[in-house]
Amino acid sequence: MATASALPAPRPGVLTVEASSQINAPIDIVWDTLFDLPGFHEWNPFVRAMHIQDISGQPISRDPVLGDQAVIRTNIPPVLNGAGKNEATCTIAEFDKANHRAQWNADKFPHWFLYSSRWSVLSEVALADGQKQTRYETREVFSGLGAWLVKWFIGSGLQRGFNEMASSLKLRAEEHVS
Repeated sequence: MATASALPAPRPGVLTVEASSQINAPIDIVWDTLFDLPGFHEWNPFVRAMHIQDISGQPISRDPVLGDQAVIRTNIPPVLNGAGKNEATCTIAEFDKANHRAQWNADKFPHWFLYSSRWSVLSEVALADGQKQTRYETREVFSGLGAWLVKWFIGSGLQRGFNEMASSLKLRAEEHVS
């Protein structure tokens, strides 16, 4: 039985990249795995490193809040080695631990040139036998003239990265309940 997406409706854009996975683990374990940023290098072939800093660039160890910066290092194509070849700094737009939702925006360029918004959302899925699993969904929408360059040059690599991250998150979170 298909369940409705817990992601907000996508905004219009040039390129939309999305992935999901159904994970046999409690939602809080999946959330803790997804946001165990120091552990990304152990399991995440796409996002090799991510750290949060305040607006002045100072690292923080608390949960992110609106306006904090996420510095993200990725591998395109995704591989489980190295620190990541590509770096982006994004602004935290939402980090709702209670509702298992996070959003960050790449907004360092004028929006007419390049803007992207990424969501990661977890939701509980009730199975026919009464058991619960967790659904991970993520989507990033790129807009602006520069989004065409992203689409043409790395669009397929981004999609592969999202798919690999969803699969790897599933494996990692399920290890914690085994």
